[in-house]
Amino acid sequence: MADSTVQLASNALRMIGADPITALTDDNDRARVMDALYTPTLDAMIQMHNWNFAQRRVALAALTAVPVWGYGQMFQLPQEPFCLQVLETNLETDQAWRIETYATATASYRVLLTDASAVSILYLARITDPSLYPGLFSRAFEYELAYLASYPLTRNAQLREALRADKELAWQKAKSRDAQESRTLKTITSTAFTGVR
Repeated sequence: MADSTVQLASNALRMIGADPITALTDDNDRARVMDALYTPTLDAMIQMHNWNFAQRRVALAALTAVPVWGYGQMFQLPQEPFCLQVLETNLETDQAWRIETYATATASYRVLLTDASAVSILYLARITDPSLYPGLFSRAFEYELAYLASYPLTRNAQLREALRADKELAWQKAKSRDAQESRTLKTITSTAFTGVR
């Protein structure tokens, strides 16, 4: 388990035979490549799977503004930690909702539109503290960064291809372990077979 973004980035650099960095703002090509890759890659990898560590539940705050048409209410999605993807809502199955962007003269927000007067969500959050990442997620993320940085920093296509296989295996292991951290109760529907005793 990594303690910092620099540690994750440096471990990825070591995988491609490059020297570690002391900060993403270092004045060298290694840091510049890692700085450019880090957050977009983190967002993409969190959205790739419904990781338990990245899930948050929150009641949304209604905005005073309302949609121009189609829905009666507008709720701002969380900014901290940033909402990458809504997984579930507490709305009834017959209550419609959708995610859009709402823009004012000074800012833009991702919002949830619905006719309901209140809504809570379960969402995937941008978790920036590496100490919260499970060890297998950290390792897979390091492989992903190494894979993406390998060609820009080494121009070695063979290394890139080797890292592709390593990162795919690492993500499989991380997802498999993550799936063991929850249980969903299933409702058994009575049928001719289940009704027989």
